[in-house]
Amino acid sequence: MIGSNCCEMLKFSNALEVNRTLQTIDLSNNNIDSASLWCIGTALKVNRSLRSINLSANKFGRESLDLYMFREALKANKSLWSIDLSNIDLDFYGIELLANALEYNQSLKEVNLSGNKIGGGYASIFIANVLRGNRILQKIDLSNNNIDDKDVETIVAALKSNCSLNSKSI
Repeated sequence: MIGSNCCEMLKFSNALEVNRTLQTIDLSNNNIDSASLWCIGTALKVNRSLRSINLSANKFGRESLDLYMFREALKANKSLWSIDLSNIDLDFYGIELLANALEYNQSLKEVNLSGNKIGGGYASIFIANVLRGNRILQKIDLSNNNIDDKDVETIVAALKSNCSLNSKSI
């Protein structure tokens, strides 16, 4: 596991910045914390070869203030097609930051946000805004969240104006 070792994560991040061949990386269940996510975000801002990243089942979602750099990386990155952020315990502020990134990102086609704390209040509104504005996204997984009937209504209304999404799990 590299997530909780700062020196190892810095080495990894530096390598990811200059790598031009790696297209898929699975960092799930790696104890990646907010400091490590900052390093990954820095690398993703400049990496142009990575197409898919799996960050599921890590612990940075509980420290969502540190998702800021990651949000900026997703907004700037033009090569990622798929990201798995399932089971990271995203809270309200975390989903707001990620939704903001997804509104601007023009390369991500698949996003997995299953198994988080999404639902209630404005979280579904953030997701709905993404679905209304992002015409690149083709698949989103929101299963196993705290989405109630009102949230579903909000999301379904947004889906009516989105023709690019062809797979959704709520």
